[in-house]
Amino acid sequence: MAPHIDWDARRQGQRHEAEAMVASLSPQIDVDQPSAVLAHELLVHKIELEMQIAELQQANSAIEVACDRYQELYDDAPYGYITLDTRGAILEGNRNAAALLGKPIDTLTQTNFVALVLEAQADRWLRFLQQMKESKTTENADIVLPLHQGDSVPRIVYISCRRACHAFRTDALRLSLTDVNAIKQAEAEMFRSTSD
Repeated sequence: MAPHIDWDARRQGQRHEAEAMVASLSPQIDVDQPSAVLAHELLVHKIELEMQIAELQQANSAIEVACDRYQELYDDAPYGYITLDTRGAILEGNRNAAALLGKPIDTLTQTNFVALVLEAQADRWLRFLQQMKESKTTENADIVLPLHQGDSVPRIVYISCRRACHAFRTDALRLSLTDVNAIKQAEAEMFRSTSD
């Protein structure tokens, strides 16, 4: 958890620092001259604003670095991750999800996930989606589904799903996808290598 920052104390510190800078430039103000007092106050506020702008620029740079790092972690994750809206349309996904679903990443968004599920299992997926939409909990729920893979054998995918907030939407669903076929192939290869 981030440490608590006393913003009032921070701003007062900036005010004192700005006043000290102005005092070093023109140590005496004629308090009988309202224009001199006003000029002094304006200069202090200008310096305060410049300090705040510098602080905001540093914070913005730190946020950009953190965003880039998390985007890289998301895109290069070993699992497929997608976010759906409550209708089941894909809002976003990572590269591994696009590969698992057999779609280019730029065409992934706004595809309805049910269109990717084997037709015989579409009703099962829609019931699961409805159950997740009606759920008041954010706990994970799991389902295993076969997905279309063109003319080839369907790809079996283990899906872990949870409700989440997505860009001011409160009813988004986050899915992590694991390729069961790849796990079965790895198990078969391991079994073959140990039996030789």
